[in-house]
Amino acid sequence: MTDEDMTCEKCEYDSCFVAKHITEKNRRRWMKIEEDGVHWRKEKRITTMLKNHLPDNKELTKAFTKSIRRFFVYMNNHKHGMGKLFPEFTRDYQRTTGERVKRHWNDKRSPAQIKHDSIRGVLYEGAFQRFASDKEEFERVYEPFVIENVNDEIKHFEPDMMFLWKGLKIPVEFKTYARGALVKKKIKKGIKQSRRYGRLSKYLGTNKGAHSCLILCCPEERKYSCVVIDRNVDNF
Repeated sequence: MTDEDMTCEKCEYDSCFVAKHITEKNRRRWMKIEEDGVHWRKEKRITTMLKNHLPDNKELTKAFTKSIRRFFVYMNNHKHGMGKLFPEFTRDYQRTTGERVKRHWNDKRSPAQIKHDSIRGVLYEGAFQRFASDKEEFERVYEPFVIENVNDEIKHFEPDMMFLWKGLKIPVEFKTYARGALVKKKIKKGIKQSRRYGRLSKYLGTNKGAHSCLILCCPEERKYSCVVIDRNVDNF
């Protein structure tokens, strides 16, 4: 990395991402949480809360739940190997887009807390992506999907992964939460984002039911949950 202009040999710097290091201090903090923490366990109250709003396709839900369970079992069995699973780099949005990061005025978190939450998300999403990258039921997403002519607009969306099931490609959103934050208000925000991805992915032609998958976890509380949702959840 230099101060000189960088040019990609393949596309002359067209939509390429610029990376930056995740500091080793931050990585080691979450590595220690994994090493010292109890086993991950599934949080059932979220699926209980949504029990009347889940898809009718129980076979799909069962398949996704089974795959995500394997990820957290893997995490339990590799507590001392997170250095190989946690990414060392993250995307530098400011240098990639040339835009300054804008903070929402209604965000009550301090800049330090926003950075802390962001790094937590990058590390655990990255761990999930590395785990899933060689699994036949998942497909990596390397650049945003561009959907044109949706209400005469161009829309972009970038899920963390695509779940493959019987010819379907369903967007997966991975959300991490701070201690005590797995509450209904915050969960609804994750559901809203996941549903947007589901609705847009319908236009790709591989997800007619507009399904989407959502993974929720709290590393400090060692809890996780996962759901498949569709339009049935819209009145939740």
